[in-house]
Amino acid sequence: MAKKGTKAETIVRAQKFAEIIANGGRRSDCVRYASETWGVGERSVDSYLNLARENLKKDFDSDMDTRDIYYDTGYMVSLCVAIGKVELGQKLHDKFLLH
Repeated sequence: MAKKGTKAETIVRAQKFAEIIANGGRRSDCVRYASETWGVGERSVDSYLNLARENLKKDFDSDMDTRDIYYDTGYMVSLCVAIGKVELGQKLHDKFLLH
């Protein structure tokens, strides 16, 4: 039985699996990579994969929050620009056409 990896090794291995998954890899690819590279079995692979999936989900959720803020802000900026144009139009109309 292989000795237990350190916390740092676990993080690095989970990040590697996240990279493999993000590039279209499957569990079997992760099992093969882990066996050849680190000499670990399927049980360890499943632990690393769970951590990798959690991290990918956090990244995805974070990206979605950022995207929502961007769209909400973009909408508000567009709305403010439109209101500003209407107000400017009214001022120009009042100044030049209603003398």
